[in-house]
Amino acid sequence: MARRLTMAAAALMAAVASSAAAQTAAVQPVEVELHVHRGRLFVPIEADDSTSMEFLLGTGWPTGLTASTATRLGDDPELTLGGIAIPPDELSTYPDSMLTIDGTTLAGVVGPNTLSRFDVLIDVPGGRLVLKPTARVVEWEGMTLSEPIDLRIMHGVEVWLSVELDGNAYQAILDLGTPTVVANQRVQADTGLDDDDRTTLRFGDTTLTDVPVFMRELDLGGFIVGSGGFVIIGAPIVYDCALALSWAHQEMRMCVR
Repeated sequence: MARRLTMAAAALMAAVASSAAAQTAAVQPVEVELHVHRGRLFVPIEADDSTSMEFLLGTGWPTGLTASTATRLGDDPELTLGGIAIPPDELSTYPDSMLTIDGTTLAGVVGPNTLSRFDVLIDVPGGRLVLKPTARVVEWEGMTLSEPIDLRIMHGVEVWLSVELDGNAYQAILDLGTPTVVANQRVQADTGLDDDDRTTLRFGDTTLTDVPVFMRELDLGGFIVGSGGFVIIGAPIVYDCALALSWAHQEMRMCVR
């Protein structure tokens, strides 16, 4: 896991320059089917040969293809997400081993260098990912969401925030491509929690209960966390709760329970 995080961090930073030059093709909100499989979020990506591929949806790894998919599609593939073009220079290439899950190699991942061009609604209960051009005010008609939760956007795309876990305050990174909530050994020492224990997470005024958490020694490569507690917030927080993200406004909103 440490090696994967280190490689993902390096690839994410390298992707920022290309994503800044990409132009948003959509002028109206675009809705894409979203589903959960084995704890992970997936969306369909269309290739120029009319084939559809399931890509992992994440906020920690840059958009990219596994090596086998890149070989099959050839140079400069034309990919779209709900009709929105993903520029070829926005694509990283990952070794198949990095995106092989339970013996199955994924086609690729949609990450923050693509998503950050939009205001994003991740609505797992509604089975949809909604992308819309950023506006002066973040509004999601028909959704009851929390007050804004402040984010820190690092390197233009990484989503950092403050979280309370089991009543203790920590810094965290949002990586919805991870199927768990993961905390380091300092958090374990503070809380006494063990692997797969259930805990309470609090973001701003939003509280999530009965969230499973796993304890790991986290080597985050280029991420500087010092000696304090640190949390990777994964997909479980959205299984039954819609989440809205805006990189432009540096805010996150969650469903109100």
